[in-house]
Amino acid sequence: MSAPLTSVQWLVRAEDAHLDAAAMNDPHGKRLMLVMATSYERLAAHAVCLERSGLPHEGAQADFQLIPTGRTVDSMVNRRDAATCDS
Repeated sequence: MSAPLTSVQWLVRAEDAHLDAAAMNDPHGKRLMLVMATSYERLAAHAVCLERSGLPHEGAQADFQLIPTGRTVDSMVNRRDAATCDS
C-alpha cells in the first residue's frame, strides 16, 4: 500500500478539481466535480489533524511546489474539524 497523502497533496487535488469544474460546460458534471473538490478539502483537513498529532502519517513528503492561491490548509479546516483535531 502506498503512503497516505499529505494535506498539501489533498489540497492540490482539490484545486485541480476546482479548475476542472470551472472548465466544464455540463452542469451535472460541474456539480459532481465541485463535490469531489469539497471532499478533497475535507480530506486535507483530516490530514492536518493527523499531521498535528504526530502519527506516522506525516512521513509522506510532497515532491512539487504549489502556486499560491490565497487558500491555506488552515482556512479549509472548519470549526468542527478544528475541534476534532484538539481532542
